[in-house]
Amino acid sequence: MNISFTRVRVLNIHIRDFFVVTLFNEKYEDAILRVRAKIRNCSEVESSPTS
Repeated sequence: MNISFTRVRVLNIHIRDFFVVTLFNEKYEDAILRVRAKIRNCSEVESSPTS
């Protein structure tokens, strides 16, 4: 049995403003979702290994 562990980086992110725009094609068959956020605060949290 092989078990592998991966260390994951965990961030706490405090978002100040959040904007979403949806762009559709002419036939409304396809769309692009654009998301923009202004980050107020970002800090790294101690991470633990995951299997």
